[in-house]
Amino acid sequence: MQELQEVHSVSVRLTTLRLKNSKHFRPAATGYSKDLDLIKTKVFMEEAEIKCQNSVSAGFIASSASYELKDAQKRAVFEAIERSTLQSWWSMREKWDSKLGTEDTRKTHDEFFNNQDIDLSIGFIKPVSETGYLAIAIIETANTYPYIVAGSSFQLDPLEAANHAAIEAVQSLNASRWIKLNTPMQTVYWDIGELRLRKKALQKIPNIPIKPMRQAEYPIDFISKTYKFETLKIGNKHIAYVYQNADISKKNRTIVKTPFNH
Repeated sequence: MQELQEVHSVSVRLTTLRLKNSKHFRPAATGYSKDLDLIKTKVFMEEAEIKCQNSVSAGFIASSASYELKDAQKRAVFEAIERSTLQSWWSMREKWDSKLGTEDTRKTHDEFFNNQDIDLSIGFIKPVSETGYLAIAIIETANTYPYIVAGSSFQLDPLEAANHAAIEAVQSLNASRWIKLNTPMQTVYWDIGELRLRKKALQKIPNIPIKPMRQAEYPIDFISKTYKFETLKIGNKHIAYVYQNADISKKNRTIVKTPFNH
């Protein structure tokens, strides 16, 4: 088993681990400190994804690894939906759909950051699929690099999506600081101005409790029409790669640079 390294975390409840001998920040994973074994598993799953990238067809838009094939495919599809939605939302300057209530946001902030001078905002945008919720969490620090970062997650439950997005935002911040310290030539420069504009727009949305506007069901029809899979197996790990179907227009397959590509 390869050795893992703990990365300094801005969160008092979350731990970030990475593969110690990697020349880059990744493979890495972030999760609740009490679930250390799960975080370790996620790191090794990401390592398997990276290792297999040259063994599959070019052009995949998302990937995921798991001990179960169906779980790997589900996670890969969720990532594909997330990326497709974010690319459109960022490049087309699309509006927020709703936001996490003040009380739920405060609870998440207090759990993750205690009394630190860190601001957390969490909003939702409409996903490209007909079901599910895509949450975006924005963390802004008090005049310290990287100043403002974001994380996102697509899930079938809105509160689960919000929680996962906040964890991803914490990893974005931890990763940015680790990269700046250990590989300064690869320092990540977030689009601070644009992210602050998105945050300001989110703050203007009325604080209305989340109501399920879409059925919390696995979007089978959407997936079958939109995506196709290529899968590999290494030992006891299944790795799923997601591609858009050939009948999807080239325009929709264009990769747009967003802050979430870091």
